[in-house]
Amino acid sequence: MTMKNGMGHGFFITGTDTGIGKTYVARLLLEGLAAARQTVTYMKPVQTGCTCDAEGNLVAPDFDYVMKNGAYMSAEMEDHVPYRFEPACSPHLAASLAGVTISLEYIREKFSRVSDKKSIAIVEGAGGIFRNNHHARPHAAPAAAGRGGHVATHRNTQPHAAHLRGAC
Repeated sequence: MTMKNGMGHGFFITGTDTGIGKTYVARLLLEGLAAARQTVTYMKPVQTGCTCDAEGNLVAPDFDYVMKNGAYMSAEMEDHVPYRFEPACSPHLAASLAGVTISLEYIREKFSRVSDKKSIAIVEGAGGIFRNNHHARPHAAPAAAGRGGHVATHRNTQPHAAHLRGAC
């Protein structure tokens, strides 16, 4: 799906579950666009299954995998992957375990930092991001990534150091 948002343009990669190839498709798309001399960046608003680096910070494995070949780091890591959780489970469960509410407005704010007029943004959704979330609208994820439309109202809880560092 192509999106236009006044800041830039790009693609939202989505799928019904984990392990079905969203990250692989995002990387292939990024590599193809970079090979065509396009400036491309990547965002994954919610990443679970993160690991700890030497400094004790949570590292997003999908981000590292996709960014290897020709991606443009258009902002800080916290903007490219604003919600990082250590447990390898669904986003709603990982957020609940960390005491964090995933805010679509916060994701949209971060997308505005990642996206710019000179780059193509590839945004990868997380499998099951709205599972058990009765407040979310069925197609809110593309809207949160900058496509427009209606976004569910949530408590605007920004991620905090506890979940960004996990149990490292």
